[in-house]
Amino acid sequence: MSFFSYCTLAEITHEIRSKNVSPVEIVDSHLKRIEALQPKRNAFVHPDPEGAREQARAAESLVVHGAQLGPLHGVPLTIKSCIDVAGWPCPAGSLLRKDYVPQQNAPLVSRWKAAGAIFLGNTNTPEFLMAYETDNLLTGKTRTPGTWPGYMDSIARLICGGFSLAR
Repeated sequence: MSFFSYCTLAEITHEIRSKNVSPVEIVDSHLKRIEALQPKRNAFVHPDPEGAREQARAAESLVVHGAQLGPLHGVPLTIKSCIDVAGWPCPAGSLLRKDYVPQQNAPLVSRWKAAGAIFLGNTNTPEFLMAYETDNLLTGKTRTPGTWPGYMDSIARLICGGFSLAR
């Protein structure tokens, strides 16, 4: 598991600004984690590894050249598949919207991009966000760690090993 999986947003931005780590390293670390867990979790509707790497290279170039950095510069994020991202499917978990691909970004996406965020992809939602658990006819159920067999044993091992899950 990647060190960056446990970093806070403040820690990641500090490490990038200090040039201790590059946005490319952080994004690659997250993409490896997504690749490993997606078959088991079914969290992503549309992962965008190529787009994320392209954004990370551009972000790294700005850091190297001493450009003014936004507050989220180089930070990898995901967004729910009910929020418009230009060119990405945005089904909101519904068969009725399975072919909907917005042509422009939602204001939230535009603001986060302007702040320097890097989007890894969009994630699954219950149909029209009308349930507490993500399960829909379009992409199926998203399995969270709490629903995996043996999960509580894993938590106990982490806690006894000195790792805290709460921050």
